[in-house]
Amino acid sequence: MLPVAQLYLRDIPLLRPPGRSDLFQVLWCPYDHEPDRKPATALFRRSAAAVVDVLAPPPEPYETACDGYVPEPCLLAPERITEYPRILDLSAEVRQLRGDWDRWQAADVGVDSSYADCPTSPEHPHTDLIQ
Repeated sequence: MLPVAQLYLRDIPLLRPPGRSDLFQVLWCPYDHEPDRKPATALFRRSAAAVVDVLAPPPEPYETACDGYVPEPCLLAPERITEYPRILDLSAEVRQLRGDWDRWQAADVGVDSSYADCPTSPEHPHTDLIQ
């Protein structure tokens, strides 16, 4: 099994593993496995303090036949994002409010005038359906 990801609670505060675990690890076997011919995956939740024997560097696969399945080392920079609903998930009233350019200007949200035609306009009557 090769390490794919190791996430610490201190780096991702919204990651809430159960119990006292503060470390989430993803490992996989870099060879195809039946029935889907994909790498087998293993997930572990544990306490970082309980990890005492650290392997550095991780072991290499025995063969080179697993091209594409050996991850390259990298670092992640987690950040919090706000995920908004799709336009079609909004009520008709909210979609209408969203399309009112005068409200956007009055709110002074910093949207430049190039967006004045969007999300709906007489020239583009169906742009509110595109998401």
